[in-house]
Amino acid sequence: CGVTFSQMTASSFVLYLPALIGRLATGVLTQQKKTGSESEPLYPAVWRDGPTWQQHSAMTLDMLHLDRDFVTTAMGTSVFQHILNGVTWTLLSKGGKSSLGDIGRFLLGGMSGTLLSGAAQFGKTFVLRSLFGFTWNWFSSQ
Repeated sequence: CGVTFSQMTASSFVLYLPALIGRLATGVLTQQKKTGSESEPLYPAVWRDGPTWQQHSAMTLDMLHLDRDFVTTAMGTSVFQHILNGVTWTLLSKGGKSSLGDIGRFLLGGMSGTLLSGAAQFGKTFVLRSLFGFTWNWFSSQ
């Protein structure tokens, strides 16, 4: 991530290690456990025999391999990656003087310090993590 463990402060470790474990658990481990098994769909079973729009929605979700594990992976890894990004950005910009407050300000305010910047930062992370989850689902289902 660009920061060595020797550069990390005690306050950054408090967030970094659980976030790293969380990202791995919601990402790779969630996807790995489903490889070779039937996935749980996002839609209720009645949609397969419901009105046309429900049938088509179900077929599209199945075709794209978007299931409950995809949602877990996309949201879970996004939250934890956002925390990891916050720790990294704060340490790179403030060094050993960084605090939990600095990390929290990044998590909420992004690089510009505004709520919009924080939301945009999380949004970018969500898109990237979703693309990872989608790619993993797609290739593991082939």
